[in-house]
Amino acid sequence: MTITILNENLSSRIAAGEVVERPFSVVKELVENSIDANSTKIKIEIQKGGLDLIKIIDNGDGISNSELSKAFERFATSKINNSSNLISIPTLGFRGEALPSIASVSVVNAISKTKNQKIGAFFESKFLQVKNVKSIACNKGTSMTIMNLFQNVPARLKFIKNASSEVLRIHKLVNYFSLVYPCIDFEFISDGKLKLNSSGSKDILEIYKMIYGLYSKNNLLSIDDDEDISGYKIAGLIGSPSIYRSNRSYLILSVNGRIINSKKLIYAVERSFSGLLPQRKFPIGIINLSIPLDQVDPNVHPNKAEVRFINEDYIFSLIQQKIRDTINKFSPVKTIQKKDKFDFFDDEKKSQISYQKSNFIEKKFQGLEDVILSDKGGHQETLKNTIPILRVIGQHSKKYILAEGPNGIYIIDQHAAHERIRYEQIFNDLSKKKYLSSQALLDPLIIEVDNDTTSLLDEYKNELDKCGWVVELFGQTSLALREIPSIITKKNGGLVNRNIQNIFQDLLDEIVVIGTNDSWLEKIVASLSCHSAVRAGQTLSTDEQKNIIKLLENCDSPQTCPHGRPTLMQINNNILDTEFLRK
Repeated sequence: MTITILNENLSSRIAAGEVVERPFSVVKELVENSIDANSTKIKIEIQKGGLDLIKIIDNGDGISNSELSKAFERFATSKINNSSNLISIPTLGFRGEALPSIASVSVVNAISKTKNQKIGAFFESKFLQVKNVKSIACNKGTSMTIMNLFQNVPARLKFIKNASSEVLRIHKLVNYFSLVYPCIDFEFISDGKLKLNSSGSKDILEIYKMIYGLYSKNNLLSIDDDEDISGYKIAGLIGSPSIYRSNRSYLILSVNGRIINSKKLIYAVERSFSGLLPQRKFPIGIINLSIPLDQVDPNVHPNKAEVRFINEDYIFSLIQQKIRDTINKFSPVKTIQKKDKFDFFDDEKKSQISYQKSNFIEKKFQGLEDVILSDKGGHQETLKNTIPILRVIGQHSKKYILAEGPNGIYIIDQHAAHERIRYEQIFNDLSKKKYLSSQALLDPLIIEVDNDTTSLLDEYKNELDKCGWVVELFGQTSLALREIPSIITKKNGGLVNRNIQNIFQDLLDEIVVIGTNDSWLEKIVASLSCHSAVRAGQTLSTDEQKNIIKLLENCDSPQTCPHGRPTLMQINNNILDTEFLRK
């Protein structure tokens, strides 16, 4: 087989596949160019999901008449000029591949004019085969019109499901840009219908509420944008623990204005909410990171959605610390408020929730993750959320403890509350004794698992041992469980092998997908807490109810169980007075 050099047209179409995967990619590249051009207004218009038409109009710096056609040559860029510039890249675009890649698979009309020019330039191209440039009267800025996308690459069209899915992708992208750049007025039109107009008000909170609508001001917490001594800065919004979603698409990350995908940093945000959200629920918000340019490398992939950090672990810890500090300013006891008659929802946070300094969270995470040091070199203290002193009234439905407190009635979920108590007790025991007591089984319990599970358990066996689960490998796909935590058997004296296997299997199902030391330990302790706590449906004496409330009052995070469910809620006296017509 003879080796030949591909012609320019074919090589451009192949290269375009890395940069221009779908209409979404075209919009992203062109909007980033508009942002780099210092635009304050960007209009995005599409038809048929961008396959028929994509039009981007901005009021940015523009491209000079003499350089407009050059912008469509491969590796032509105004943003870097030598290899040293790759060390610190301040712009979103820099590779010089976007415009020629787009032009090679579409019909392009481009109009642009700079501030100092009296007349602009018009460039047209048909799949880069026919090019034409002429002068034209126009406003300052740039207008890019992309038509008949992928008409010369029919195979690419087969992988685009439908126009509606592309509209959703592009709409979400414009939403993200509006939040990362609240000072820019973004307008998005699809098939003649206005989908978004962000107004460029600079108020990220108002823009977020305009886009997602449902969240009140009290539920969106502003992250203080104090600059770290190393030049790192984190700003944005994070949702309070009372609001969450079933997927991660409502959490936006940007680094130096670049919207990125980073599983590790998203995990850092999720770890900040550990124990505050229900299982398989995710926080919402927008995290904008400003990092010294020489500490981050965006030149990883042509789509520029991935970046590398020189000190990723430090950024991981900094995100966690910032979000925890922000959450700790929020009072998370759910309060029933009145909206309409017999229609209640939680809205405001009550002043009787006090804050005291606590070292529990620091003890819990010490040795499991990087610790952020204060300017003086010591550990930063974490605020403790406390609940008021409560007086037991009684038990309801064998599930809830009713209590009287300041300015209202409190309802405590007996299982969730006792689960929180057990969780903190176990961590405190581990900090003192290093190991929990265990009880040996008369005969080892053999459990069948897959290869991945046995490999992972072999690596993290010590964490299970610490918590009383003594387990050994028993072949390639089997485990031999020899001892179980005593704390489980104290509350479940009649445990049989099937119950034990179910408890252990549930634990494996939760922790096998994690793969990091700190999450393993937390999941194991959370599982022990759940199975050693009083159950829903269990009758409690008055003394037992009082003891649960007393212990809960002394917890460092009494408002939620380790799995994120609330432990208590309040019905305000004002609501009672209103419903009984005393007001």
